[in-house]
Amino acid sequence: MCVRNVTGGEATNPMWLSKVDDDGFKSALNASLDSAGPASADASCAFPVDANLLGLSQPSMGFDMTVTSHVNCKVYNSGSEPFLLATIDAPYTATMSDAFMGVERLKKANEGSIRTGIRMFFGKLKDTQPKWKAPGAWAPRRPRPLPARRNRRKVAGMSDRRHKLEAAEARGMAMFDAIERAGIVRPGVSERDVDAEIFALAARDFGVKVHWHKRVVRAGANTVCTISDNPPLRTIAPQDTVYLDLGPVFAEWEADIGRTYALGDDPDKKRLVEDLPRLFDLVKAHFASMPDITGAQLYAFAQKAAADAGWLFGGTIAGHIVGEFPHAQRIPGNRLHHRIAPGNTKRMRDPDGNGSERHWILEIHLVDEARAYGGFYERLM
Repeated sequence: MCVRNVTGGEATNPMWLSKVDDDGFKSALNASLDSAGPASADASCAFPVDANLLGLSQPSMGFDMTVTSHVNCKVYNSGSEPFLLATIDAPYTATMSDAFMGVERLKKANEGSIRTGIRMFFGKLKDTQPKWKAPGAWAPRRPRPLPARRNRRKVAGMSDRRHKLEAAEARGMAMFDAIERAGIVRPGVSERDVDAEIFALAARDFGVKVHWHKRVVRAGANTVCTISDNPPLRTIAPQDTVYLDLGPVFAEWEADIGRTYALGDDPDKKRLVEDLPRLFDLVKAHFASMPDITGAQLYAFAQKAAADAGWLFGGTIAGHIVGEFPHAQRIPGNRLHHRIAPGNTKRMRDPDGNGSERHWILEIHLVDEARAYGGFYERLM
């Protein structure tokens, strides 16, 4: 058995802020194969392993930092047919006792998540018996147990729904990275053509069969519009801003993600793209600091944050709940209470109509004062 390909480590991928690159992951996987016994030095070995690092779910801050790695693993037989296809979501928590500095603590959580994922991979491999396996053929030894009870206990206490939503978002972010690598957003193509290319890529490379809301591609003047608008189709121009709003469903869990691109060299448009995630973090931090905040209050704060940065807030809402697909049918109650919007006077941390914790998507839609262009950014809060 040998590691054949490890992918997902391009420099544009945000997960590489974690200091986990292709070579590092491949070395760790090879070392584990050596330790377990089945490693082969021959590049044409009988059982090649391909691994694609889909992403990392990472906290932005905290005393205890839990990181979950998401890795797609494929193991092939001598006939180049896959006998193990698995997506592994591996959480690991690093605490203050592991490292005092936040950056170092996050690094330890990243490394621990990768190690945990490799152990989980060996567990799945052990339980997989190819139909063609000959008597006496190699079978992997039982992986060593996870060493830290602390991490198992903390992970067990995490919201299972939150964990699954974070995993769906990480795959969605990896899909965004693939869209960028493919050069899909480019001048000279229509919004409709970009939408069609994204649909094909999502199905082909990520197995996405369902999108829980329509895919939104906005370019130029259309970037001031929201998802509920239906402006005339545009062809992307060289100096346009372009935003994508995607809602892929992964294993019945909804992702809702948005990014903006400034294609030209306009410094104001570049500043808008930089301000989108910055204001997202600002509004998210305000939510974290206000346990009793309502949807209307957070919307008003988002408006003020946009104005303070020199922009108009373009959205009629600033976010909504998300969950298992389709959350709109699964979660009863007044839909206004499911939105970060004027008129929602309900505490955002109150449980939903099923008595469960609500999980929120935060949307930041910025528009210039002349309403000539805008940008959009969203993800889990």
